[in-house]
Amino acid sequence: MMRKLLSILLLGLTLLLTGCGDKPGEQFVGKWQSSDNRFQYEIKRNENSQDAFIVKITESNPSHTASHTATVAGKLLDDTLIISGTFQFTIDPTTGEMVSPDMGRYKKAE
Repeated sequence: MMRKLLSILLLGLTLLLTGCGDKPGEQFVGKWQSSDNRFQYEIKRNENSQDAFIVKITESNPSHTASHTATVAGKLLDDTLIISGTFQFTIDPTTGEMVSPDMGRYKKAE
């Protein structure tokens, strides 16, 4: 009887923890803006995939009178989002910013 009760409790706890957690990479989903407002990244999950993302990149010229938009693929590897197979982004746990050694820092847009 005690074993059965313990098994049911463990199963319930497992289901609870599985249901409450975010999908891996969920912290990247949303709109991100560079500090100079020149670049904006809009990141969405690709369907129900655990590790594939669609990234819409908008680049504005310095006077913000024109812009160029491209849509590329992103892939999650551990806690790093790799965009276009080249650029690596992580989330800074202290600031919540999206950070890339090559592309700088991005704040989540409201």
